[in-house]
Amino acid sequence: MLSAEVFVVPLEENRYIAYAPLRRAAFVANQRVVQLLAGIERGTFEPGMEADGSLLEFLRRLEIVDAGEEEQPVTAFIGDPEPTTVTLFLTTACNLRCTYCYAAAGDTSTKFMPLEVAKRGIDFVAKNAKKKGAPVFEIAYHGGGEPTVNWHVMVSALDYARMKANELGLQVLASSATNGMLKDEQIDWVVANLGGCQRVV
Repeated sequence: MLSAEVFVVPLEENRYIAYAPLRRAAFVANQRVVQLLAGIERGTFEPGMEADGSLLEFLRRLEIVDAGEEEQPVTAFIGDPEPTTVTLFLTTACNLRCTYCYAAAGDTSTKFMPLEVAKRGIDFVAKNAKKKGAPVFEIAYHGGGEPTVNWHVMVSALDYARMKANELGLQVLASSATNGMLKDEQIDWVVANLGGCQRVV
């Protein structure tokens, strides 16, 4: 029995992506696998139709077949939001001029987040984490530009967050998106201080 909502996306000839988002599963499948999934969904599949059972076992491990109901995402909220992660859009400025970029390759007027704004966001999520009994709050540096262009605020905001975490008996995790055009000392700081860094170009 199919126990997940599965989407099949054509990739190339006889290759598809089978995607079960609520199971957090995706894999490349051939036509035979797609037909097997369709047969299970229609109820026309019989165990003997699959030679050695390895495909069914694979689908069971992914909880796509013969598992409990999928946990639906939360779509309604009650009360005020209490996030424990803040995304700081530090600047619209960038040190590159990619013609395809939504930031119009730096042709628009640039803006820089002041440290005081970053601190207010950090205070908010730290307070929420403490209230909810969460051990950690998070900072994600992103931007309509390159976050590291506002370097002073990036570094100072994390220093402030660590101080706030220490006061509240919490931990702080930080991550960033970046185009990777960094000085050596910036790379050293990123490696030493950020739990994750996603290169975006």
